[in-house]
Amino acid sequence: MQGDFEFQINGMPHRVAGVPAGLSLIEFLRDNLLTSVKDSCGAGGCGACSVLLADRDASGEPAFRAVNACQMTLPMVAGRELWTAEALVEGERPHPVVEQLEGAAGHACGHCLPGVCMSLCEAYESGRELLAGEAIGQTIGNLCRCTGYQPFRDALIVSLRDRAKEGGSPTALAERLPKRFSGVAPMAYRDREGAVFYRPATSLEALRLRHAHPEARLVAGGTSRGWTGAGEEESAGAATRLISLEAVAELGGFSRDDERWTVGAGAVSYTHLTLPTIVRECRSRW
Repeated sequence: MQGDFEFQINGMPHRVAGVPAGLSLIEFLRDNLLTSVKDSCGAGGCGACSVLLADRDASGEPAFRAVNACQMTLPMVAGRELWTAEALVEGERPHPVVEQLEGAAGHACGHCLPGVCMSLCEAYESGRELLAGEAIGQTIGNLCRCTGYQPFRDALIVSLRDRAKEGGSPTALAERLPKRFSGVAPMAYRDREGAVFYRPATSLEALRLRHAHPEARLVAGGTSRGWTGAGEEESAGAATRLISLEAVAELGGFSRDDERWTVGAGAVSYTHLTLPTIVRECRSRW
């Protein structure tokens, strides 16, 4: 049982020891002066706390994934790399999406923009062309009360168009993405108060942990973090044992046969279920 773990934020390593197992990622980021990450709804509904996480796309290739920092406990990023909006303005030139947003959304209040940048960068850095309607859908998880979302759509479309004209040279952010993503390593972490975070790698290990600790809270992506089965909100550190299913390979991925779609219950994100992925899967079958 380990008492510390390490991860990277904007290319800088961070090692923590004894921090509460239920500490939210957004609390850690803001306590470390990464204040582009906004603490707004705290329930994963507004996207103002979005950050980019190094992950894999539906084909298994390394990719950026926009996630809500308020829905993740800090141990969930152990051994992983993430980026905040501060990383988009480092170096000689801001990220192309940021450059377009500076003009397109100049009349907005700005509260949601860091999170919007993360969502748009996820699409930009995927390197693929967007299908009709995807540009506006990219910000479906970001709440904005100023712009009507059209400036965000325009900023993404123009930045993608400019990239095509310039030959698609990689951005400074893209060069930071690992060339390989070997998956999420299992772990068992105990904080200074005795609360434990488990991240099993197999379904058998997850079942064994569940049998040994029936009171443990299951975490699959974090969207239910802080909620009881009765729907009553609890504090982040209320659960003394957490079992995260993100590393369980059997609960990841999705497939289709002649009768049904099969979607993993533990490690499949909305990113894996994008329209192009579904279209590609359907074409392979018909």
